[in-house]
Amino acid sequence: DAEFDGCELQQSCLAHGWEYVLKTAKDTLVADHPDMENASAFGHLAASIGQKSLFLPQMYVTKQGFGPVNVLFWHDRTRYDRPLYLLTSLEYGPQAETYYRKRYHIETFFGDIKSRGFHIHKTRIEEPQTLFNLLIVASLAFIICILFEFDARTSAQLGKFCRKDRIDSLSVFQIGLRAVRFYVRHALNLSFQFSKNFP
Repeated sequence: DAEFDGCELQQSCLAHGWEYVLKTAKDTLVADHPDMENASAFGHLAASIGQKSLFLPQMYVTKQGFGPVNVLFWHDRTRYDRPLYLLTSLEYGPQAETYYRKRYHIETFFGDIKSRGFHIHKTRIEEPQTLFNLLIVASLAFIICILFEFDARTSAQLGKFCRKDRIDSLSVFQIGLRAVRFYVRHALNLSFQFSKNFP
């Protein structure tokens, strides 16, 4: 996302051999030469009339002239109010668009383990291995909440942790999380067994 488009991150991705598509800000400088001569803000780019994207390979970005990197202006007016400005190591614009769309499939998961659920963003853990371990535990807890929702929705206890008239406005995760919290708070029996073959 826009908060993670720095040159150091891109360099790290390249050093690991990863391909990436990152959203950047419209005021990010773009030029066709590393000295950034005649650079202009990304927001000044626009696709041709009737086109939804403009792909420019081998460009340089920021005052530091990071690159070469491919840049993509993308404005699908049927889906987005504003254009997206993307930086990518991919060499084909439509492929970058396809990969960037995957972001929205996992966006809700990020919200659930952060502000809407486990508040993992407040841990302030700096040690990578410790954070890695915590993310594994949070992911397992996320799965428990999703699986628990299936029973919780039909449970006789449902009205004690969710308003039945508002249940349709809650996500599967939110219902499961509320159910798990209720069961733990009231020392009710919770039984889970993880298996690599669970449905």
